[in-house]
Amino acid sequence: MGNQILLQFELDKEQYGLVLNTLSQIILLENILKLPKCPDCIYGVGNHKGTIITIVNIPLILKKSMPEKQYVALLSEKYSHIGLIISEKLKTDIISQIDLNQLKLCSENVINTSIIEGELLIGNRLIQFISPNKLYNYLMESVNSCLRKEFVLF
Repeated sequence: MGNQILLQFELDKEQYGLVLNTLSQIILLENILKLPKCPDCIYGVGNHKGTIITIVNIPLILKKSMPEKQYVALLSEKYSHIGLIISEKLKTDIISQIDLNQLKLCSENVINTSIIEGELLIGNRLIQFISPNKLYNYLMESVNSCLRKEFVLF
């Protein structure tokens, strides 16, 4: 495989990344509807061009502070109904498949590995890669746990 584009964003001075083939676009989504009794990892829902998007609170999951100006990175393909809150500090790089194959297991300083696929040193920056598959599984576990608490069967 050839080169791919890596989207990088910063939360509390730590670098996170997503390969752009997992994203459809980045938007500034307004009018987010908060849902009652929803897991904290779900910030709310929004309407983007007639599609309801579940907005995921990535800063909360990663135990980081919420950025002042929040953008939403819309995932693509089978996760197109999910958007991730990211910061406005965005950067893109070209990354090769060889680099992606060299993702290392997360070091001890990574707080929440439940959504992180691995980390890679690019230049002098350590980038932690968010896995759409791991993120989806994390969300499903959180929602199921919340439902079990809310609907206790007697």
